Amino acid sequence: AYGTHAAFLKVSRPTKYGNTTVPRGVFYVFQSSGGPGVIAAANWRVTLDALHADARYNAIVLGQTADACFIDGCNNLNKESHFDGIFTYDGFGYDGSTFAGVNQQVKQRNSIFSPSVAPGYVANRATSDTRIKPRFNSSQACTGYTYDCMWNAAIASGAEWVSITSFNEWHEGTQIEPAVSKTITGYTYSDYNDFEPAAAPDLYLTKTATHVQAFDPSTTPPGTPVPPPVPPTTPPSATDPILAGAGDIACGPGAGSASCKQMETSNLLLQIKPNVVVALGDNQYEQGAYQDFVSYYGASWGRLKAITRPAVGNHEYLTAGATGYYDYFNGVGSATGPAGDRNKGYYSYDLGAWHVVVLNSNCSKIGGCQAGSAQEQWLRGDLAAHPTACTVAYQHHPPFSSGQHGNDPQYQALWQALYDDHVELLLVGHDHIYERFAPQTATGAADAKGVREFIVGLGGRNKTSLGAAGRRANSEVFYNSDFGVLKLNLHPASYDWQFINLSGQIVDTGTSGCNGSGGTTPPPPPASGSVLTIKPSQDAYVDAALPGSNFGAATTLRVDGSPQLQFALSFPVSGIAGRQVISATLRLYTTNPSRNGGEIHRIVNPAAWSESTVTWNTRPAVDPAIVATVGSVASGSWKEVDVTSLVKADGVISFLLTSSSTDGAYYASKEAGASTAPELRVTVSK
Repeated sequence: AYGTHAAFLKVSRPTKYGNTTVPRGVFYVFQSSGGPGVIAAANWRVTLDALHADARYNAIVLGQTADACFIDGCNNLNKESHFDGIFTYDGFGYDGSTFAGVNQQVKQRNSIFSPSVAPGYVANRATSDTRIKPRFNSSQACTGYTYDCMWNAAIASGAEWVSITSFNEWHEGTQIEPAVSKTITGYTYSDYNDFEPAAAPDLYLTKTATHVQAFDPSTTPPGTPVPPPVPPTTPPSATDPILAGAGDIACGPGAGSASCKQMETSNLLLQIKPNVVVALGDNQYEQGAYQDFVSYYGASWGRLKAITRPAVGNHEYLTAGATGYYDYFNGVGSATGPAGDRNKGYYSYDLGAWHVVVLNSNCSKIGGCQAGSAQEQWLRGDLAAHPTACTVAYQHHPPFSSGQHGNDPQYQALWQALYDDHVELLLVGHDHIYERFAPQTATGAADAKGVREFIVGLGGRNKTSLGAAGRRANSEVFYNSDFGVLKLNLHPASYDWQFINLSGQIVDTGTSGCNGSGGTTPPPPPASGSVLTIKPSQDAYVDAALPGSNFGAATTLRVDGSPQLQFALSFPVSGIAGRQVISATLRLYTTNPSRNGGEIHRIVNPAAWSESTVTWNTRPAVDPAIVATVGSVASGSWKEVDVTSLVKADGVISFLLTSSSTDGAYYASKEAGASTAPELRVTVSK
């Protein structure tokens, strides 16, 4: 009866050893792994395998450890326990600095990581002295704010769940319950004022509510002010992504806090629901230290970290090599990642029909920005290799500005490269203002086919004033009254912009066509015809780590090079009826972003597999030729891939998606619901 009660937590989450979408009860096992006197891994394997195999008792079981090898062993049977995931439990003097790395390891095993957060405690409080001592211990890295620090680290890690370690044993100082001061003979029970002056009795409950809302923005704690709604706009089509962001964002130690609005600007982004967030540099003040990124940026803009592609600012380089910036966005010690190569800081990606270029404007850190420099040569080569009709670039420093920093000619060669390839937009920060310029050349001459610059430096740190030189040539809009973010709707041959402030007011808005890459005009639309929308009859992913397991009932389709994951799709094409196929497009709804969404192959015999039985060992044979490359994919958006070469007539057509990248992508399967199920759209002549 206990397990059927509505208050008992049940979660629908397939795991490596518990592959089912049926809701399962959740159990955390204390002191389950490692150390003397605990149950051996071999015994856990037997118990959990039996549990997972029996529908009556199947449950999600998390073991207490920070070692992901206690899930699958890492080739060590003394650790292989077959837990569905792990949790850390310990709240003593810990800053959560390993959470991100552990989460990545657990995620690779299709398992659950639930980092534990706690106010912290001192072990010698667990004595016969039971007097209440609510002030908690701190770790050095957290500078006294253990609970906040651990929460921020847990959120920034990207973990699916967070658990709170709190006891009713008040004398250990771990409680989050209310505390008030009381004096008795010979002793005064303290409250929370010894930690935060004028703290309310429910300080830790309030802190918990704030962090829960940051972890899951869909929750709104009682009494939390609701930010004003973003004014409605015409919703873009499924193929037109939204890019949004700002620069000069999060306050940290030494930055002051009275005017800091990084949480409010991040709330705007959560309402906008962009496909990609751009952080335009000076993302964490004052020195871009890693722990500051975790504690301050992580609690605000870090809620959108999974879809963020940042640019590096000068404040990031106040930490040698901008290591805090690269460690936060790429992973501690990782050479590359969402922020690009840490020795370069410039990179590019595709978003819908647009190509996006990210530049490093800290020229002295990367060998210069002049003509012939490594970055300028890379930029010209990258633009030549991506001949799209529309391109947007961004960096931290503005080549042109009416703000306090003024114009900066050292970026003229980079601007010239953008201009020569007919790039539409350059987004920047650095001056804490909003300013829009008319399209212009590298020397500042107005030109309808030039590059349009937006300065968006109102991400939260503070606001600055007009520079001594006043409004610069070609400046169309200047604003510094409130913080806000820029929203761009990127259409195949045009773009719309809006700058939205914290009051929800659209300060600036407009629409413009694209210049066309390489001097060419956008390609004409395809010949008109009838569109057939076909849903898959079968879809399933397979896992090399579980070569005999079937995942046909899963709500996701997964592709990855490490661990090896592939997925198959079958579409029963009908309605062509001898007509000419003008185009065929495979549409996939992304649920986990990636720089490499996979490669598409033709399955030789569509009848050779079934979603209810296919496994890694029995996956169907494919034509080795790659039909199409998916490219980068953004979470919460549709990805469209041209597969016209494979669709010629009515009949069943099957695809297999593979990947050689370690940056895996997940898509919604048909089991996730009709609104996000894969589609094959075939346009045929009338």
